[in-house]
Amino acid sequence: MFEEYLSKYTITERSPLYRTKVLFERNPKYKEWYIKRAKTTVDNIINQLGTQEGLLLDVGCGMGWLSVGIEKRTNCKCVGVDVERELIMFSNARAKYEGANTTFLLADGGGLPFKDKRFDFVGAIDVLEHVKDYMQCLKEIVRVLNVGGKRYL
Repeated sequence: MFEEYLSKYTITERSPLYRTKVLFERNPKYKEWYIKRAKTTVDNIINQLGTQEGLLLDVGCGMGWLSVGIEKRTNCKCVGVDVERELIMFSNARAKYEGANTTFLLADGGGLPFKDKRFDFVGAIDVLEHVKDYMQCLKEIVRVLNVGGKRYL
């Protein structure tokens, strides 16, 4: 469904989604790798969770593939955050399109707008190398993670 939705979404050259769209169009092997990797990551996280319930946070959610993928296959409630407004808009529309109840919010990983110990699981996939202060982002992940919660970095 992701590929179908991406093809219907209007993407301009200034969009953060533009690079992905062009790579998908020009290199079918990259597209195949990307989608397979996303599915494998979702599988790995579901296996690591050891449960089918809980509240999950996806820091640097991008296009929302992790949050939507987990929420559709478990009873978990997922929240995704990213600093790119268009990615949040895309992810919210995509979740609705795919029938997921995932919430996406505009927020920076270095200052997460959540109470302490709020989440049972926090994921930050391919994120830390892109943030200004990765140590602050890690501190925030630890802060919002429940005692005994799990993380996937």
